[in-house]
Amino acid sequence: MPEKRDYYETLGLGRNATPEQVKQAYKELAKKYHPDINKEPGAEEKFKEVLEAYTILSDSQKRSAYDNYGFESPEFAGFDINDFIRRGGAHFDFSDLFGDLGFDPFEQSFKVERKQASQRGADLKTELEIELEEAATGTEKTIEIAKTEKCSECEGTGSRDKELSKCSACNGRGMVERTQRTVFGIFSTRTTCPKCQGSGIAIKNPCRKCNGSGQMRVKKRISVKIPAGIDSGNHLRLKGEGNTGLKGGMHGDLYVVVLVKPHKIFKRGASDLFLEMPISFTEAALGSELEVPTISGKKAMLKVPAGTQTDTIFKLKGLGVKEINSSRIGDLYVKAIVKTPASLSKKQKELFEELSRLDGFKEREGFFSGFKRKFSK
Repeated sequence: MPEKRDYYETLGLGRNATPEQVKQAYKELAKKYHPDINKEPGAEEKFKEVLEAYTILSDSQKRSAYDNYGFESPEFAGFDINDFIRRGGAHFDFSDLFGDLGFDPFEQSFKVERKQASQRGADLKTELEIELEEAATGTEKTIEIAKTEKCSECEGTGSRDKELSKCSACNGRGMVERTQRTVFGIFSTRTTCPKCQGSGIAIKNPCRKCNGSGQMRVKKRISVKIPAGIDSGNHLRLKGEGNTGLKGGMHGDLYVVVLVKPHKIFKRGASDLFLEMPISFTEAALGSELEVPTISGKKAMLKVPAGTQTDTIFKLKGLGVKEINSSRIGDLYVKAIVKTPASLSKKQKELFEELSRLDGFKEREGFFSGFKRKFSK
């Protein structure tokens, strides 16, 4: 494979050239080497070389990648100018470059075929709400979507008798030609046939069920497997469950965006779960062993040591959510919330008073004594 020429050198520019200079250089060289103007041997290859240089340098992202990495940049790895031309310049806008000539360089000398072949169906997107328990353990749900399918009456042909004829306007070629006289000579321009939209096909007896489109709007129920560990915003791709393709093209895909509903008691952080658990004043003071709810529903016990303060956090390993596509399971963090009794029975009040006398709580007494001494000076 011959070594490529530097893009700036091809356009006769320095590396600091402005976008306007790049455009002007390309315009001049493209007119100079276009095969319909220049009949010299090698003109077509030079035109392609100029076109490739402009394609890269006129795009700020591609130009930056080329400046930094040269031809090795992954930004345009595998770029083939011949394929670019065959596709009609992709989404490139050449009208301002060739408008004064009265022709599109991709519809003449390179004989671009814009004839519509089979087309892949459109992708679809839908949302699916699930419970946190379902996200943690995995589940299977059935959804209903509206999509297009091949018409069962005409089998996707669009024709009532399933017979297709050549378009009379383009004789089945999908393209029509028109001749135009310019200052540079006579040019023959090929454009997409307006009658058949480039298909080259005419339908004499359109299908009544689909009105000749070959497609029908249907509702379909689809089973979706939800993997354990999925999180809100994750999407699942169901290949081939999108809209049907045109003219025998493949179906598109269906993307299901999963939304996990907020839980009543658990909060989620990646694969970990967080829970606030109320415990009584006596359980906190004396210590206790309590049963803790888990997302799986399995029984789990938590040892609360004597003297536990409110907002103390305990970690229960492996009781969180499984990480998606991994064997790792997160942890459950339990925050103790010590509940002070709002009202006391006579017996409870007597017991707390006795406890208060035994405790003495000299720390507060010492605090106030020091406070008084400081401000009595």
